[in-house]
Amino acid sequence: MAAPHLTDEQLAGLRDSAPGTAAPELAQHLASCESCQSRALFGAPRSPGTKREPPRLPSPGRALLLLALVALALAAFLWSLGRLAGSGAQ
Repeated sequence: MAAPHLTDEQLAGLRDSAPGTAAPELAQHLASCESCQSRALFGAPRSPGTKREPPRLPSPGRALLLLALVALALAAFLWSLGRLAGSGAQ
């Protein structure tokens, strides 16, 4: 059987007590009850948020452009590293 939710007076007592000094049964209930946690943190139960749709995959053209840019950046890095090391073509 589920434990009843904490009353407003019990929540106020928990909020006003110093850390570690709250009644163990109240603290244990608060640790395990999402509804009471919501009431303690926000003053009222929160409604669940709306579900977002996952982002779409990029188009093939955009993916190829990104791949080409990464390859170009890698080539520029390797060229500049070769120049700094002295083994690059002059």
